[in-house]
Amino acid sequence: MGIKSFLSQCARTLKLAVKPGREELWLSIKISALGIGVIGLIGFAIKLIGSFLGGSLASNAAAVSFIGSVIKYVTLFALGGA
Repeated sequence: MGIKSFLSQCARTLKLAVKPGREELWLSIKISALGIGVIGLIGFAIKLIGSFLGGSLASNAAAVSFIGSVIKYVTLFALGGA
């Protein structure tokens, strides 16, 4: 894909884009805030469990990696991805 083709596609996308209405924007803000809060609570729970277990940094990193994978697949499923 050349630069000219890319710019053409960008221009076409910008022409089709519309400003969201107040309700749609507010819904997007609420969903984003909820997602950020859930991720923060999960991170806090992992940190809390890790501090109670007193495990090594490697075991905490493995737990965080596992939880991250779970979150990724749950998000993909919720968004209708593969």
